[in-house]
Amino acid sequence: DLKLQFLYFIGREMQKVLFLAFAACAAASPVSHDGRALLREPRSIEEARSWHKLGMRNARLNAKAKGHHFMPNGAAELRHQRAVADYNAGRVFSPVDFGADPTGATDSTQQVNDTLNALLAIKTDTVMAVNIRDMGGATLDLRGGTYLISAPLFIPTFVGNLRVTGGTLKASASFPKDAFLLNIGADNCKADGQGSCNEEVSVTSMMFNAAHVAKGGLYVSHTMGTVVTDSFFTGFTGFGVQVTAGHELMVSYSWFCEYYWSDQHPTTNSVGIELNGNDNYITNVIVFDYVRTGVVVNGAANILSSVHTWNGGGVGISMGTSASNYGAHQNRLEYCYLDYNSLDVYEPSDLVVTDTFFLETIMNIYGSTMSGVRLSMNSFTMAQSVVLKGTFAPSSVSDVIVEGVQPSLQTKAMASVTSSSSWDFDFTGKLLFPWISNVQFSLASDTVLTNNNNLSAYAVTNGTKVSVFVGGNGNSPITVHLTAFQ
Repeated sequence: DLKLQFLYFIGREMQKVLFLAFAACAAASPVSHDGRALLREPRSIEEARSWHKLGMRNARLNAKAKGHHFMPNGAAELRHQRAVADYNAGRVFSPVDFGADPTGATDSTQQVNDTLNALLAIKTDTVMAVNIRDMGGATLDLRGGTYLISAPLFIPTFVGNLRVTGGTLKASASFPKDAFLLNIGADNCKADGQGSCNEEVSVTSMMFNAAHVAKGGLYVSHTMGTVVTDSFFTGFTGFGVQVTAGHELMVSYSWFCEYYWSDQHPTTNSVGIELNGNDNYITNVIVFDYVRTGVVVNGAANILSSVHTWNGGGVGISMGTSASNYGAHQNRLEYCYLDYNSLDVYEPSDLVVTDTFFLETIMNIYGSTMSGVRLSMNSFTMAQSVVLKGTFAPSSVSDVIVEGVQPSLQTKAMASVTSSSSWDFDFTGKLLFPWISNVQFSLASDTVLTNNNNLSAYAVTNGTKVSVFVGGNGNSPITVHLTAFQ
């Protein structure tokens, strides 16, 4: 029986001819005199091999005619054909379909670039703002693979509405030391008034392993609406994510570390996230041991919410730097957790820090001016939790409200009312600023005091010291309650 004989051959030489029996029959079987395919089974293994050879030849010629790359593995060829179909119809592209190694054992730079280029070649007539091409949600899907790359990847300007998702990009030993694994946008973007040349590019469920070779994981320049979520950044020597210009970037549900806490590591200058722009959102992010500085903000109107920095000491969050004070202007820090590090702010103005937990953490305020600052509903574990690292004068500080760090200190003293009695209160080292603006005090006694006691009282301030003078008749014990305000 020819059929049983054929199945016997297939079983005996599975690795050589398994894919031939079905695909090759239709694509490369002999034809009749009128050109129709003779859809029958091969009569021998030699005939099957002959059909396979003919099918491979036809496939190569067909691929060459269409400008495609032919891979001589049958399964890979089928995947590639599906990728070509996706290219023509448009939406999801995987490096595996272009011959990349999803195990990370060999370099896949060319194949990942081929995949990205195929995605970017989608034909679309829809545009977003400033003629940004709407890619219709086209997706570079890594499908759970790890891809070793030796050169950075680029999403160019003037494309939007696309995704990168679902896998790991890892720097090889030869990756450029001053480059990022993935770059979105460009510094030379010729944008309109919004300063953005890309819109709605998403990076989700990714791991960026810079392998202590690459400068960073992700670089974003002059974009609007870039979203980074559910991602992990490690091994960067410079930055996990660095943002230049643009606005409305969101980073959420992501983790950052240069080294794992269990690693032996040197002291470096790494930064988890650096924002050099306005109107960005960092939410539900953890920067952990070890990163030298958790988050650096150089820009206005940014919001940091539910950010936990336990980065192994150093600076947890820096609003501005010694080189630029713009980062402490009109920013909001809320529901955060700074863990054995510091919050550094420079020349703060219109800055709000609220509902934040400072565990063995100090807030350092640098500069010489401060205005419109609100520190409220925060929890501190250190006696001296806010420290001035500059020279501030009463004339350079305005509209500052500080709660929970001894902006006022209530104290009391007991004495008998005698003529010209006085008490001195010393607030040195107990207040935020080295002066007292005004005080409030009251007198209390267990004995009824009447006009016959002829009481008079006033207070005099000198720097951080207060003297309270009480005059009157009688020996009624009283308590003086005094609160100093700044």
